[in-house]
Amino acid sequence: QLAGHTGLGDVLSIQASRPEVANASALYFRDDVYTYAELNAACERAAANLRARAIGNGDSVALALPNAPALVAHLFGILKIGATVVPLNPSLTIGEVSWLINASGARALVTTVPLAQQLDAVRNTPALRHLVVIDPAQRLDCTLSTAKPSAGGDGTAFLIFTSGTTGRPKGVMVTHRNVLANTAQVAERTAVTPHDRVLNVMPLFHANGLMNNTILPLRAGASIVLRPRFEPDEFWGVVKRFRPTYFTAVPTMFTRLMDGWKTRADTTSLRFVRSGAAPMVPALQRLVEERLGVPVVLSYGLSEATCTCTMNPPDRSRRIASVGPALADEAVVAVDADGRPMARGQVGEIAVCGPNVMAGYFNAPDETSAVLRDGWLHTGDMGFVDPDGFVFLTDRKKDLIIRGGENISPREVEEALLSFPAVAEAAVVGTPDREWGEEVVAFVVPRTDREIDVDALQAFCHERLARFKVPRRLRVVASLPLTSVGKMDKARLRALACQDATGARP
Repeated sequence: QLAGHTGLGDVLSIQASRPEVANASALYFRDDVYTYAELNAACERAAANLRARAIGNGDSVALALPNAPALVAHLFGILKIGATVVPLNPSLTIGEVSWLINASGARALVTTVPLAQQLDAVRNTPALRHLVVIDPAQRLDCTLSTAKPSAGGDGTAFLIFTSGTTGRPKGVMVTHRNVLANTAQVAERTAVTPHDRVLNVMPLFHANGLMNNTILPLRAGASIVLRPRFEPDEFWGVVKRFRPTYFTAVPTMFTRLMDGWKTRADTTSLRFVRSGAAPMVPALQRLVEERLGVPVVLSYGLSEATCTCTMNPPDRSRRIASVGPALADEAVVAVDADGRPMARGQVGEIAVCGPNVMAGYFNAPDETSAVLRDGWLHTGDMGFVDPDGFVFLTDRKKDLIIRGGENISPREVEEALLSFPAVAEAAVVGTPDREWGEEVVAFVVPRTDREIDVDALQAFCHERLARFKVPRRLRVVASLPLTSVGKMDKARLRALACQDATGARP
């Protein structure tokens, strides 16, 4: 089902040309349903509109829209004319949007009225020539356009900016070939067919929402139930109504779904669920599998590898706590500080080689050469590969806490905290310490209708962790700060830990 595409711009036109697919449902959004033929027509109109503004092959077009059919139409419209998509979080400040537009050299921005008005007022984006303003709440115009866009190319399809938690965001150049390869790899591992339906609650400015939850199912002839955002209170009602066969969520979402679990939901349509973007502790994985009655497929990836590098199969051969073996045509190894492969089972930096590895960082040759060496992407994530090829992550290289010369894995401490019955969520960071270099600080969120006894939790940690790993400070908070894609915002937590010692315990 994934054959026949030379570029991403022709994905929908090929599907719309197939009689058995053209009138099949491609996209559900609230009460609207779009067939493949209708969605392709809307994309053709978006492409023709951009082409009329002299936007074409090699140009960059920023896309700052909420999850809606209009975003999908313009996504493929940009790709149809051979331009590069620059996906932006629509909730960014005007200063952040301006910086990203200038950094990408985007000639056009497709967005909503409020953001367009703010951007027009500041007038500090010299490369920007066109503002394409749309109402994402309106139903798509699916009448065929008389103006045909020029054919798309096979160069850079996406310029995806990293989150920037360690400095200014870097633009990851992802090619058409990267995306075609990676979506085929994931489709092969998960056996996605036209009979599948994915529930997409992930933001479409993020690689996972774009690649795995939009482009992959449309390439496979499957259907998408697109939601504006993740809403725990409505989630199981949406599953019951639309009967998806799978969905992807981050561990924080799963935690909130399980924490609010009251009665068994109708999960009979599901064949698996996916978790990515952040580590999932084994206890949560087992709880989700027990309650949903389907496998939780853990995977691992990063924007620099298009999206996904490793993934457990949805069958019983998966391994709890592992992010699975490498995808087809992919090599994943742990390497030492000099880049030499390490023996199976030994912890090192995860390095990846395959057809999904990015072309490089945009206008950043030094940063590119620092992570791309001899065809291998050095991810900055620590982990090991077991004798059977299953990958286990231990930590981000930059997140390691070094206390008095001892390396401490935040994830190990977090898992100990999460095994305490009253703790729903936990995050551990290191803060500067005059005596020890760094000190361990933990933030914990209580379960619904439970209270956390900090002294009891401290004693609990002493039973399970070496003394130097036990958090010096424990703070009980109502919620943990998250990045725009649902990952724990460790940078904000470090700042909080440094600024405020309230709730400290010796």
